[in-house]
Amino acid sequence: MYSYPAYFQKEGNTVVVTVPDLPEVITNGYSDEQAVEYAVDAVITVLGEYMRRKLPIPAPSKRRPSMRLVALPATVQAKLTLYMALHD
Repeated sequence: MYSYPAYFQKEGNTVVVTVPDLPEVITNGYSDEQAVEYAVDAVITVLGEYMRRKLPIPAPSKRRPSMRLVALPATVQAKLTLYMALHD
């Protein structure tokens, strides 16, 4: 449901993550695993701010071949689904 496509780009000794559907999300880690962990946290933080401001949640776009998916935990997905149902 809520898995956002993201770019993971190696820059020096870090992996930089950006999420086109959520332009506020930019983070990095020193390994792929850490970059994924930080990306999930950044997406959750940004979506929480969207909810706080009562904004619609952007739907994840289609993943391009050069992208990876940032999958959100089931509890977060459930909260987003409820929020969107109430928002409509």
